[in-house]
Amino acid sequence: MMEYLPLISIFITILALIIGYLVQHFTVINGIRDRLTKLETQMQPFWKIIELELPKLIHSPHTPEIDILLEKMSEGKLSIEEAKDLRCRLKAEMSIPDTSKKIAIVLLMARLDQIINGG
Repeated sequence: MMEYLPLISIFITILALIIGYLVQHFTVINGIRDRLTKLETQMQPFWKIIELELPKLIHSPHTPEIDILLEKMSEGKLSIEEAKDLRCRLKAEMSIPDTSKKIAIVLLMARLDQIINGG
């Protein structure tokens, strides 16, 4: 039995190192999770403004289908399929010369990506 003591001691040391590493690893992951949750919470007002105000810049009598989808987005009633449709339609509008509309479209497309991907 005494001949196994050094082997048992090494095994226990290795096990303690592994447990210490895992505890530290999960502590870091929990910290990242907390920071991500805080960031998401801080970004909510920004995305709400995007959803409410930017559609006003894009509304046009020439694109009634887009206008209907933008209104649904502003009301928070846009389905994922409608979000995909709106994203495709907005992407097609990127050829317009109006820079402010392009910026609005890019920001709305970013928000649509979040909606589509469950955010």
